[in-house]
Amino acid sequence: MMNQSGLTAFQKRQLTKTMQGGGPLPQTVKPTTSAADKAPARQRTVPAARVNVRTYQGGKRQVKQMPKATREVYRPDPVVDAGAKKEYTQDVLMFGRDMADKRRALREKAKRGQLMERVKPQEPTEDDSFAGAVQEVAELTKYLEDMDGLGTMDAGTRADIKLQISQAIRKMEIVDQTRRAEVAKARQGGLRYIGGS
Repeated sequence: MMNQSGLTAFQKRQLTKTMQGGGPLPQTVKPTTSAADKAPARQRTVPAARVNVRTYQGGKRQVKQMPKATREVYRPDPVVDAGAKKEYTQDVLMFGRDMADKRRALREKAKRGQLMERVKPQEPTEDDSFAGAVQEVAELTKYLEDMDGLGTMDAGTRADIKLQISQAIRKMEIVDQTRRAEVAKARQGGLRYIGGS
């Protein structure tokens, strides 16, 4: 093992002596000489001059010579209103981005002291709700037929879908009843009914 280590003959002799003497192996082996290391020369430290604290005036002179400290003006970061941000996010989720932007603009006008107008989402008209109910019934019946064709629907899911279909049909009936009532009122008053679909 010593032959393969690439050590010089002097280094090998040093290691063999140490091993025969029973001492621990050294961390480093000197490559050429067995002379003892010279201790590094100590640097002489110059003792600090002793100062009589009672009569010492140097600190006062230094303070007088220093320029006056200037203080930077504190400028805080712009404040983000967490409440307004939360309201905007809620408006986006409820009404969509366009309506939320309108509501935000109106709130900002109100903060500036201008009159705040109420922005309400558009209420669905009877025609819209009737058409929506018809579309919902068509989609649910198609879904029910597709699932029956695949054979992957259990009895509970089938009952839930039929319940949703019956609720949509009930919506259509309510809209139809209100239309009939309007037509009847119009006929009693001698007016001609002009309604949607």
